[in-house]
Amino acid sequence: MTSVHERLLAGLEQDGSVALLWLSDQDRTADVVNALRKIQEEAGIQEIYSGESLKLLFNDPKNDPRVPDIIIQPTPGQTYVDSGSTFIAEHGGNANTDRGVPLLIYHPRFRRQEIKFPVQRDKSP
Repeated sequence: MTSVHERLLAGLEQDGSVALLWLSDQDRTADVVNALRKIQEEAGIQEIYSGESLKLLFNDPKNDPRVPDIIIQPTPGQTYVDSGSTFIAEHGGNANTDRGVPLLIYHPRFRRQEIKFPVQRDKSP
């Protein structure tokens, strides 16, 4: 994240599975995204969500300060942590492999069966 000018970065949160960037000047979001795309492979970035792609998943960051201006999804196997961190493991995230959640239902009267069909996990409206 060092490629983003310090004064433009109002907030940064990285929990290992994703990086969230809040900008001090939201009108520069496209500039920051373009800078990140230039280092995308080197930085292990799989997907960058901003603008319309971000608003498909979350509220508009221009109207909701809880929503970052940019969300960075790392490539599978890539983990974002601060240097010197003792972080050794990761759980859950936005990657498809993190969102596959088995569902187990038990009741003494249920007969054993396996039902296979996709279930979409999205935010509630």
